[in-house]
Amino acid sequence: LHSFPTRRSSDLYKIPKGMAQAGSPVTASPLTTLIAAELDASGTEYSDSTAEEVLKSLGFTDLLNNGVDVANLLSNTEAVLKELATTNPADAATLAATTAVLSDVLKSDPTASVAAISTATATLSNDILDSNPHYPASGADGTGDDIFVEFNETTLKTYVAEVEDKIADPSLPEPTPPTPDLPKAEPVDPPKPTPPPTGGTGGTGGGGGAGA
Repeated sequence: LHSFPTRRSSDLYKIPKGMAQAGSPVTASPLTTLIAAELDASGTEYSDSTAEEVLKSLGFTDLLNNGVDVANLLSNTEAVLKELATTNPADAATLAATTAVLSDVLKSDPTASVAAISTATATLSNDILDSNPHYPASGADGTGDDIFVEFNETTLKTYVAEVEDKIADPSLPEPTPPTPDLPKAEPVDPPKPTPPPTGGTGGTGGGGGAGA
């Protein structure tokens, strides 16, 4: 059973205002951070439907269509991953790889548009899953060592900027995705959801739900 291999600080992650309900657990993760960015950009309040659209832009359409509940996924990503590792390993690999890549993309350029971040993340995670469909286990058959995703931050920031330019001007050449280093994963404690602040509004911090 694999958890999210991670080297990142959860201080980078945000919880969308209005997502957390009083008394309910919540996990601040790359996923919630991207949703928070979408809400900030659009000036709208949190809703599961908006969250679902952001998650689909990352490539989670099949995962959601296979019965994963949006609220459960965002409130305790680690628990959903553990369940999927048993019930649907392909979806588990997609969730783990995409969340790990998203964490790196957000770190490289947190000011990029949601569209650019989503597009870059989906492209890079698909590339990783093509070679490692059982991520975080390496190899086409999943028998290799566990790995974690790690991109050069400068190279990744340049790629995200090129994706941003491509979105603005579709006539530009398709950006060339960078290749990550995929060293062995280090043991980590699984992230734990934390109760929301008084009043049920979101904020920053909390347990990170991603890896790399």
